[in-house]
Amino acid sequence: MFFLRHGYLLIIAAWLFTFAFLFSNYWSYYSSPQGVKRSLEKSIHQREQSFERLVKDSVTVGRLFSRNYNERELKSLFKKDYFVFAYDSSVGGKWLSFWSSNLLEPDELPDPLKTGSRFVHLKSGYHEVISRRISNNAGHIQYLVGVIPVMLEYSISNNYLVNHFFNKPDLGREYTIDLEPPGIVVQSQHR
Repeated sequence: MFFLRHGYLLIIAAWLFTFAFLFSNYWSYYSSPQGVKRSLEKSIHQREQSFERLVKDSVTVGRLFSRNYNERELKSLFKKDYFVFAYDSSVGGKWLSFWSSNLLEPDELPDPLKTGSRFVHLKSGYHEVISRRISNNAGHIQYLVGVIPVMLEYSISNNYLVNHFFNKPDLGREYTIDLEPPGIVVQSQHR
C-alpha cells in the first residue's frame, strides 16, 4: 500500500542516485584521458610553482647553503611534495650542501649544475628535474635543484610496492609514461 501511494519517491530516489553516480564519475580526474592529463598537469604545475617560490625565498635558500636552518624550516621542506637539493661548486668541484629526501640518490641526477628543466627516468621512477643557479660569490656557484616525482617505480613489485603515479592512487595500469608518440602529451610550465 505504501509503495502504491508513494512509489514516486522511490523513482525520484533512483533517479537522484543515478545522477549522483554519473556526475561523480564524470567529474573525477580519472574518468577520461583528458581528465588525467589535466590532473597531472595541474599537480606538476603546482609543485613547479612551489619550487620557484622557494628559489625566490633568499633567506631560506641562504640558510640551506650555510647549513644554518631550524627545525621548523626543515619540517616545512620535508613536507613538500618534491625533493630539494642544494649544490655548491667551485674550481675544486661540486658538493651537496643539503638534501630533503633519501628516496633517490643525488648521484643519479643528470648534471644538476645545468640550469633548466628536464624530464628524466631514474631508478626510482620518472621525475622532472628543475635546476636554478642561485648565486656566484667568492668563487662559488650555488644551485638549487628541485626534483618533482611524476611516477614512482620500484625494482621489486608486489601488492605493497606498486608502480604508481605520484599522488594519483586511482590511476590504474592502463596509464603509463611513454616518451614516444602516439599519446596524450602532459606539459610542464617550462615547455
